[in-house]
Amino acid sequence: MYLIEDSRQKSGAHAAKHKDWKDAGDIVLKNMLPFGDYCVCPPVFVDTKSGLQEIARNLCTKDRMRVAKEEQKAEKMNSKLVFLIEQDGITKPEDLIGLIIPMHNGKTIKGEQLMTAMRNHEAKYGSEFVFCKPSEAGEKVKEILRNGG
Repeated sequence: MYLIEDSRQKSGAHAAKHKDWKDAGDIVLKNMLPFGDYCVCPPVFVDTKSGLQEIARNLCTKDRMRVAKEEQKAEKMNSKLVFLIEQDGITKPEDLIGLIIPMHNGKTIKGEQLMTAMRNHEAKYGSEFVFCKPSEAGEKVKEILRNGG
């Protein structure tokens, strides 16, 4: 389990609890909480992507191992990881069919390859890929968090 402990807790005052949690394989993260001393991680996390190039780099290059580790952590926490891709003109992964995505290194990624990678990650880790216009990203993040994905 991942627990969040309020960062204002007196250091060392809760050593017995920390030892119990560590022995059980639990992980304690420190962060300032608005109230209380402890809470569990939320059921939904949003990872924003600034466009097709960034998500293609994350899923179709050597970055994919780092992203898979993040998805595995979310899965271990019984949480959902939603990737919010800010991109005009795309509403779902199938809209990528026929596109060629230019990468910063001069190479390209086919839209079909990116779509397949997204669908594979959804099936394997339970992640979700959501698209929105960049101007709608703020509201979309709140909507995803409010509705649980």
